[in-house]
Amino acid sequence: MILGRFYEYHHHQWMVYYIIQLAPDSPSAAWVTTDTAAEADLQKIPDTVELNEENGDSYRYPTHSRCGIPPLSLHCPTGRYNPRRRHNLRPITQREQYIIDLYCYCELGMTPKRFYAKWDVTYEQLSHICSRSLGTVQNWFNRGQGYYPPQPRDLRHLAIMDFLLEHFEEIPQSLMDLLCSSR
Repeated sequence: MILGRFYEYHHHQWMVYYIIQLAPDSPSAAWVTTDTAAEADLQKIPDTVELNEENGDSYRYPTHSRCGIPPLSLHCPTGRYNPRRRHNLRPITQREQYIIDLYCYCELGMTPKRFYAKWDVTYEQLSHICSRSLGTVQNWFNRGQGYYPPQPRDLRHLAIMDFLLEHFEEIPQSLMDLLCSSR
């Protein structure tokens, strides 16, 4: 499933790359859930989104909707979980689906260069924040062929860390305990 796209200058031309979510039964699902791919690597399959009966329009992303997020029903493969072990599950109501969609389509992000310019951090600290190797972080700051673009999850990690650094004192301790508990 395509989650988004971006442009990258590669071999003296701009190319479109896609952020994809791998199927649970894909060969690499054991170690990766999302990846990037060039357009040539993708295979088109029929859309599984059902039409909205009210206006005949297909599902719209939260950022494009004027009247809230309609519920969406998709059939997904079950993956590798054991359905007999799923006890006391909380149902996903329209409220929860709205929150999930809001989170998934939120374009929260901060580039490493902006974060580095704002905060007096080292490359080692950036690698720790983003769970990346020091070499990967160094490549974010290179120019030319040594440049390696940060992934969307890196931009999100940096934006969340920036938010925490700016607003930590405003966050109630009980909320911090819930978010950062070791359970």
